[in-house]
Amino acid sequence: MLKRKSKNNTYGGFSMSDKMTTFRKALHDAVISKSDGEIWETAVMEWDITDYYKAESETCVCGQQHIKHCFILKNRQTDKYLNPIGSDCIKKFGREDLNKNLLLIEDLIKLKTAMEEGKYITLSSDYFTARLIQFFARCKVIDEDQAKFLLEMFRRQRMATERQQRYINCMIMKIRKYMEDHSFNDYAAFI
Repeated sequence: MLKRKSKNNTYGGFSMSDKMTTFRKALHDAVISKSDGEIWETAVMEWDITDYYKAESETCVCGQQHIKHCFILKNRQTDKYLNPIGSDCIKKFGREDLNKNLLLIEDLIKLKTAMEEGKYITLSSDYFTARLIQFFARCKVIDEDQAKFLLEMFRRQRMATERQQRYINCMIMKIRKYMEDHSFNDYAAFI
């Protein structure tokens, strides 16, 4: 009697099924071919996010078409790149550090987009996260005391006093200037 192959076989550390099989295999092959590690679990540990750009329509290294938010990953061991790669594929690496960096980058993109659209930026969850405030402290855009103050005000339930709001606005202006004067490559050093 012949054994039947399982529909949900595994390939490179993640399960494969129907339509996604082609994309996942392409991602796996692209990562392995540009890595020192010969298996998925070790190869994915060699990569870092180094750049981001927005496009009309690109094709991810996995073959997925029409991605608009494109990332570039660089391998620390081989100096090779995965470009462009979408956020869904980055999440498939299964690395908590990459996922955290991806969230921070998405926060930066959201804030930068709002600024470019001329929106009035406030210290609210529409534009900021605690992670983003801490990032600006690491970049030395704001100092540690200012970051603590912003975090406290960000988490607060009641309105800021007039004096507190002026101080918040001053820090938002510093952040705005930094965002206008720097590109994603400048941010990458602090991520």
